[in-house]
This record gives sequence, structure tokens and C-alpha cells, in this order.
Amino acid sequence: MARHRGKARHPVVIGAGVLLVAALAVGGVYAAMKADDATPPPSGAGATTTSPSSTSSSTSSSTSSGSAPSSSTSSSGAAGTSATSSTSSSAPGSATTDATAVTALASCTTTVRAQQGLARAVAASARDWGLHTDAQRKFDSGEFTVAQTEAQWAASKARGPADLAACTRAVKAVQRARGGCDRLAATTSGSSVEVPAKRCTTRSASLARVARTGAVVHRQWAAHLAMMAHKQHMGEAEYLDRWAGMVEDAKPALTAYRAAAAALAKAPPCSA
Repeated sequence: MARHRGKARHPVVIGAGVLLVAALAVGGVYAAMKADDATPPPSGAGATTTSPSSTSSSTSSSTSSGSAPSSSTSSSGAAGTSATSSTSSSAPGSATTDATAVTALASCTTTVRAQQGLARAVAASARDWGLHTDAQRKFDSGEFTVAQTEAQWAASKARGPADLAACTRAVKAVQRARGGCDRLAATTSGSSVEVPAKRCTTRSASLARVARTGAVVHRQWAAHLAMMAHKQHMGEAEYLDRWAGMVEDAKPALTAYRAAAAALAKAPPCSA
């Protein structure tokens, strides 16, 4: 082993006398109804289809009482106002819903941007940790010479501190912006931004997977960088044995991360 350095009905005809009695009776009932009915009928009542008999009664009532036509006009006017009010009030509600959805989407895009930053940071760590461990494998297989192995170790090790700093900053940014995509699907359902919201939640989920798998890789890389920094405090045999274990552990971690990164590459973009 090379020395390791890095890591949606008929109408009824009735006599005139009977008609007069009926008209008076109907007028009395109508007056009683007006007295009992303190509140106007629902707006839907104005749209009810009248039968021939009710039309006849209404005509008689109008003849015997001059106030009936004005009452009828008032009722239909009230119904019309109610309908107009209902129609006009629906638009502001819809606008409010859309505004809420747009705000929620903007919050999610902020979270996604932070996640993208973390994805870039872990990609750098995965790159260098992969190169570091791959150098050892290639040396073991005879593909690399000692000089090639040491050169790859040195190059990846040199980027190590920057990898650690980038991940630390990215993790803090994600923590500040976290939760922006929570409940986004429910908030934007049926709104004008439902489609882009779905794209953002899909991408956010893919980014979360990259963050989980990338965190494992980054921890391994950070641990090896620390080990190299304290190399002088370890015996050679202990150091090489621990390094060999790290090389083995890196393979499944890098495989899981690379699968997540490949899925992210196919995820839809996210924009408000």
C-alpha cells in the first residue's frame, strides 16, 4: 500500500262571486304573511317557477291591494342585489387565495435555493473524497504508481479545507431557510401556481435526498482530513489500518450519493 498522505290543470273556471271571495281571502292571507314575515325570503325564492293557480291568485291580490306590486318589486330588487353582492365578493376571495399561494411558492423557492447551495457543497466533498479513496484502490490494483497515487492524494487534500468551509456555510443557509416547502401542495392546490409549486416540491425532495447521502460522504471526508492533520500522533500501523477501513466504508456511501445526484439531475427546475 502506498504511504497515505491525503484524503368544479287545467285552469278552473269559477263564478264572479266565488272569484271575489277567493280574491278577498287571498288578500287576507297575503296580508297575514306580510305581517309574519319580518325578514325577506332567500334570494333563490325569486327564481321559483309559479303555477297557473298561484299566478291567478297573485293577479287578484294585486287588484285588491295597491301595495302588492311595490312589495314584489322590492323583493326582486333585494334578491338582485344579493346575487350581485355574492358574485362580486367571490373575486376578492379568489385573488386572496392566489396571493397566498404565490407567497408560499416564493418561500419554497428560497428554501430550494439554499438546498441547491448545499448540494453544490457536498458535490465538492464527494468529488475529493472519491478521488482520495480511488487513488488507493488504483494503487492496490496496479493501475497507479506510487507517484500517481501521491499526486492525487495531494490534489484532493489541498481542496479539503475549502470543502469543509463550504459545507459549513451551506448547512447554516439551509437551516435558516428550512420549512419553506412544507404544506406547499395544500396551499397552492387549485391556484394559478399549482403547477410550478409541484415542480418545486419535487426538486426539494430530490435535493433533500442529496443532502442526506452527501452528509455521510462529507463526514467521512472531514474525519479523514482530521486524521491527516493529526497523523503525527498515530503509529504507522494504526494509521494505515484505519485508512484501509475508511476506503472500504467510502464505497457504499459514494454509491448512494451518486445515485441521489443522478436523480437530482432529472428533477424539474424550481422557479416562482
